[in-house]
Amino acid sequence: MDRLSARAFHALITTARLHVRSMSEALAGSGCHHGQAICLRLLSARDGATPRELAGLLDVAPPTVSKMLRALEQAGLVERRPDKADRRLTRVHLTSRGREREREISLAVGRYVDATFGALPERERRDLVRLLDRLGERIAAVGERPDGCRPRNRYPDDDPVADAPGIRR
Repeated sequence: MDRLSARAFHALITTARLHVRSMSEALAGSGCHHGQAICLRLLSARDGATPRELAGLLDVAPPTVSKMLRALEQAGLVERRPDKADRRLTRVHLTSRGREREREISLAVGRYVDATFGALPERERRDLVRLLDRLGERIAAVGERPDGCRPRNRYPDDDPVADAPGIRR
């Protein structure tokens, strides 16, 4: 490994850790951890999703979503209801309290994004997007499995988190 690649790798890891810690602090007042916040955001865009659909969107195992939904349900933020057309399916819906919490979280995230990414000049943000996209492509290519399948890619146009009320495009 060359020295510059090692520095870039270290900078990415250090920045990612700092970002996770800062996002946790930004969400601290909401009573939700980042996974729950993303789940609420997804439900605000896709109210009535099934737990399996949420697991796919969150890229986690169904038992992880089940545990998360149980906590959100106990907090009064979501409710599970049987599907009207197929009683075997359960649909997850935001409650009015869940919608309000999701709006608060979106505004907090918007403030965080403005204070971090928004503080960079536009040219640097464009360069950052371009470089992160390229790095993501390389990581996906390295992660390609022998059967030709790749890890699931999430594109910005299919990302309801990017459409949060506090986020401006």
